[in-house]
Amino acid sequence: MRIRVLRMAREPLSFQNYREHVCSALASLGVDLLSAMPGAPGDLCAGADLLWDPGVGMGRLPAALFRARGPLVVTVHGLRAFSLPLAEIASRPLERAQMALARWRRRREWRRLLPRVSRIIAVSRYGAGEVERAFGVEPGRVRAIHHGVDHALFRPEGEREAFARPYFLHVSSYQPKKNVARILAAHAALDPAARPGLRLVVPGHPEVARAPDVLLVREPLPAAALARLYRGARAFLFPSLHETFGMPILEAMACGCPVLTSPQTGCGEVADDAAYRVDPRSSGALAAALERLASDDRLCADLAQRGIARAAAFRWERCAEQHLQLFDELLRARR
Repeated sequence: MRIRVLRMAREPLSFQNYREHVCSALASLGVDLLSAMPGAPGDLCAGADLLWDPGVGMGRLPAALFRARGPLVVTVHGLRAFSLPLAEIASRPLERAQMALARWRRRREWRRLLPRVSRIIAVSRYGAGEVERAFGVEPGRVRAIHHGVDHALFRPEGEREAFARPYFLHVSSYQPKKNVARILAAHAALDPAARPGLRLVVPGHPEVARAPDVLLVREPLPAAALARLYRGARAFLFPSLHETFGMPILEAMACGCPVLTSPQTGCGEVADDAAYRVDPRSSGALAAALERLASDDRLCADLAQRGIARAAAFRWERCAEQHLQLFDELLRARR
């Protein structure tokens, strides 16, 4: 099987991580992968059994997809603008107007593209539903395939960060939907004499957290440094308002860190019953959950063990096998 893989010149780190892991595993399964940039001339399906774009999200669709004359598979990573109120996506009126315009443009582009698309891969069952609702796609054309996690890097064994006092941890790239403001409010509501510290790794965060026991890191950290932080944390806080998948949940679980997250969207799907799940829009509920995580050693130990077991089911090799099964089904049906 020969697959031409579309590769963007600039892509989010999460998209790159997905593409590289799946392509590496597909190559080990004997798939011949041909890389192509979206600006290449002509039909990119030529000379390959199918064209696969592993990086579709809220951005503009590559023109190369509209030139495809053979089988075309695209992976959709998330459509937050179709799933959340715009006020929970962008904080300023201009940003909300831009997001509304982007939503209108994406719908228009997808109406043109859908006749050419053979299959759509979503990164979760929730994500598959997003695609179906946003663009009116029939369910049979969308396949949910979960990501894996790098178990060689994110594992319970290894170095861990140790500070003078226990700490809660949150890791995300800054967006309003990540709910950092409510995390700060819930943490501030705890008894200062008993609460753990709070470490926030949030590249792009616009404000400085001034509380003495809150440390805000606004630069990206290497994955190895994140793994040390996960292992050392009292709990990982990820009460996001929306995630199509939620990779940090898996990374924390794989490191043996108890996780607090949301019950809905991709967070609940990925975490299942291995996390402490709480209403992300309630600062009071978040504060109560943090208080319990700070004081209940038995709960934290139980969450850590359940998280390790849950994360073990998410392997990039399994993810690639499911991709290959979909590609094979599509080509067999065409023959």
